[in-house]
Amino acid sequence: MVRDTRHLDGSGGERDPQSEPLTYPGRPVPGTGVILGDAFHQVNAAELDGLLRVEGGVPLSERTPVLAVGSNASPAQLRRKLPAQPPRRLVLPITAVDVGNLAPGVSAHVSRPGYVPATPVAAPGETSRLVVVWLDTSQLRAMDATEPNYDRTALPADRFPVRHETGAPSACSCEVYVSHHGCLTDRSGAVRRLEPQSVLIQSLLAGSPALRELAGETPESFVCVMRRDPSARQKARRLFITEGRVSLFS
Repeated sequence: MVRDTRHLDGSGGERDPQSEPLTYPGRPVPGTGVILGDAFHQVNAAELDGLLRVEGGVPLSERTPVLAVGSNASPAQLRRKLPAQPPRRLVLPITAVDVGNLAPGVSAHVSRPGYVPATPVAAPGETSRLVVVWLDTSQLRAMDATEPNYDRTALPADRFPVRHETGAPSACSCEVYVSHHGCLTDRSGAVRRLEPQSVLIQSLLAGSPALRELAGETPESFVCVMRRDPSARQKARRLFITEGRVSLFS
């Protein structure tokens, strides 16, 4: 049974972070459901495969489960990344999960749209409420093409257990995109956690005169400079390294 429907951009809904960088990581899904064309439908996990059959979608058993720690949890961003070819429409199941010992952190690079994106970080003893997107073969190939700064890798289940909602597959080996630039830390060496983009960028600017000289004093100026100038993004990444702000996911 469909419990809720949310329309995405193009039908009166929200914008995606690639279009509005300071909204990153975007509005996440409220729970388990499926994207059908221009809308996200929240449904019970046990009903997913039946709905996929009705819609002519690939069943869960033939899809690759990929944990989302950043904007891949946003239906608007997913629709931007995975456009369907008419007359077909996007059919993408998503399940809510609890993940142990892991949290969304911050990658040590600036993306092409100008935001500072997420990457997973170890968080011993913590549990994060996240989602898994279930990608068919063509969707997985398309998603990989949108993640040039990341390596898709298997998430070690013994270190980072994933618990699904009742009715979803109870045991599966998730994959996750991990930044090959490492993750950002603060001056004490503590791993940064993902926070609202304006807050994050303002904090990064406040801690680095060199970054302010490169990108201005505000999140708005930062995004403007970064999205128009590839060399500025490269300089920012080098600054993160030279200022000792980078650690690796392990």
